[in-house]
Amino acid sequence: MQARKLSKSERRDSHVKWRVGESKFFPLAFNFSALMALGWFAGIFLLYWMYQYTDITFTDTVKWFVFFSVILTVIPYKWILKYLTIEYSQLIALNIIGFGPMFTGLFLTLNMALADKPTVTTYAIKTTGVSSQPFENHFVMVILKDNALQKQTRFRRFDQVYLQDFLRSDSITYTISNGLFGYDVLVDYELNSDF
Repeated sequence: MQARKLSKSERRDSHVKWRVGESKFFPLAFNFSALMALGWFAGIFLLYWMYQYTDITFTDTVKWFVFFSVILTVIPYKWILKYLTIEYSQLIALNIIGFGPMFTGLFLTLNMALADKPTVTTYAIKTTGVSSQPFENHFVMVILKDNALQKQTRFRRFDQVYLQDFLRSDSITYTISNGLFGYDVLVDYELNSDF
């Protein structure tokens, strides 16, 4: 007994059903483009916001982004097809564009939200000036006495709008907590006129 050959329109219809068909978890066709866009914008917003207050290097941030972008591709594609109808190229794009930024932003948010009890420390300001780093000339860099917070440059870098405030101050009080994943978080700072 020979199998019946499908016509061109029947093949096209079956392909469209396979691409946009219903899954066990989503009763209607799921819009992966919307999920990617939502993940991208939410993730970029969280990354921008949390990156400013977290003592994490750009390299570490990229490592976490790559980790979260690749981790779901470890699941075999045939298992995903049992529960979700998605093309492999869409799955890769969803991981990189949608899940990568979103989970990296959530990682930094959890690091800040579940941080240890903050520590309050006051440091004397040695000098204040404009950052000499490329692309950072619009930041004020604060040098503290005894090279305090030398490795935590992000906590000593401020917007140039506050330059006059820093020139009038002789000390700064930091409130820093240790994040859940080991990255320090700047909770608050206060400028003092008398040390």
